[in-house]
Amino acid sequence: MLLLAGKVEQLSLTLETLRPREARRLQGELEDDWLGHRSVLVRWASAGALARAGVGAAALRARLAEERNTLVLTEICDALAALRDAPAIPLLRELCSTHGSPLVRHFAALALAEISSKECVPFLRGRFREERSRRMRARLACLLLYLGQEDYLPRLGHLLSGADVLLKRNVANLLRNWRPRRFRAQLNAILQRAMSDEEDRVARAELEQAIAALSPAERRS
Repeated sequence: MLLLAGKVEQLSLTLETLRPREARRLQGELEDDWLGHRSVLVRWASAGALARAGVGAAALRARLAEERNTLVLTEICDALAALRDAPAIPLLRELCSTHGSPLVRHFAALALAEISSKECVPFLRGRFREERSRRMRARLACLLLYLGQEDYLPRLGHLLSGADVLLKRNVANLLRNWRPRRFRAQLNAILQRAMSDEEDRVARAELEQAIAALSPAERRS
């Protein structure tokens, strides 16, 4: 029994390092005991273990409806995305629309795009119109561009024209990690403009990294 792992920290580490075969063998414990554990770290690690094993979608959906912790919610969104769990779409849309944390809304939007990339576009466009957080609007613009929605190029450029350093860093890191295949030249031009008047050294460095990641030379390497 995993209970023998002892302290919560040891238990969470045990769950975090479970291999898929072992996680499948322990699926019942993961779903019944650890996914609803009092410890945030144990719940977080359990969601990741189920995702790696490719099992547990129903239990993850049930937990998503009850969970209140931001860290665990983001991990469950990731897990459901990895499982391509279409029945989770209504729950993810609800999170994306109403949750108080922009981070949770962001992970819910990512999960929707992973599960149903084309079908989720109208919903994400609607969320962009209704979203009040500029940083979340910037994340949604990046996601919609990744999904091929070219008309969000000027919207992203407008959002990056402000003085919000964290917004610029968020966008730079998203684009550097995602490396969208489409609109690279336009995105590079937008990032160059954002960097031209940016005084924060960290933001400038991250914008430069994003530009390098989207450059033709990087694409060929």
